[in-house]
Amino acid sequence: MLQSMKPDSTTLILLSYNEREALGKLMPLIPFTLFDAVLAIDAGSTDGTLDIYEAHAIPYVLQEVLGRGNAFLMAQDRVQTARIVFFSTDGNEDPNDLPTMLRYLDEGYDLVIGGRFILTGSSSDNNCAGWAERTNRPRQP
Repeated sequence: MLQSMKPDSTTLILLSYNEREALGKLMPLIPFTLFDAVLAIDAGSTDGTLDIYEAHAIPYVLQEVLGRGNAFLMAQDRVQTARIVFFSTDGNEDPNDLPTMLRYLDEGYDLVIGGRFILTGSSSDNNCAGWAERTNRPRQP
C-alpha cells in the first residue's frame, strides 16, 4: 500500500485528552495546509475537545486502548499517507516547529522528534542538563 503513495504525503495526528482550553488556542496556529490529512486520536475527552474537532471538520477516533503508545499504533493503522507527524494538543509542543519537522523529513530523515527541553536555558522534569539537538544524516539509497 505504501508503494502507491506519494512518498512525501503526510498526515498530522493530533493527540488529545481533555485539552479544550489549550486546543482552542492552538487551532489558529497549526499550519494545517502543510499536511495531506489530519486526524485526531482522543482518549475519551469530556470537556468539549471533541466539539472543537467537529467545529473544524477534523475527523477523530476514540482510543480503544489508552496510552500514548497505543495512540501511535492506532494512527499507524488508520493513515493512508507515507508519513505521520504526531502533535500533542496540551500546549507543550510549538506548532511553529511543524514546518521544520516536515523539512527534515523531506531531507530524508527517517525520524524527527521535537522536544520541549532541548534548547539552551531550558530545564526538564528530571532536572537533566546538557540536552542537545542530535541529528544523524539520512541514509543514502
